Formats: sequence, C-alpha cells, structure tokens
Amino acid sequence: VNKYYDLATSFYEYGWGESFHFAHRWNGESLRESIKRHEHFLALQLELKPGMKVSFLMKIQYNLWQNDFPF
Repeated sequence: VNKYYDLATSFYEYGWGESFHFAHRWNGESLRESIKRHEHFLALQLELKPGMKVSFLMKIQYNLWQNDFPF
C-alpha cells in the first residue's frame, strides 16, 4: 500500500505540482495559472491574511454526467 501511494503521489505531483485540485481554465490560461487564480480567489473569500495557515479537508462529489457543478 505504501509503495502504491508513494508512486501515485509522485505521479500527481509531477502533473499538478503540490495542488491536488483543479480549477476551471479560461481561454489561453495554463493549468498552473488556473490553479493559482483559484487559490487566490479562495483566499479572498476566506479573508485570509499573510502568515495564516489553512487546512482544507473535504470530500466533494459531483455527477459529471449531469453537470452537477456548483458554478
């Protein structure tokens, strides 16, 4: 099990960096830029200040086939 998650984590970090989430991409926007924009949006919504730390633990499940998105 440990070997699997070590390998899977390495794969995800290679593809997405340290962010294991996605963000809607605007035309011409890279994946990395979309994630950074979304993280800034979340920080503004949470009224985070420099030096504050955040831990986000949540399971969200959307039905992709029925366009069950909150945005």
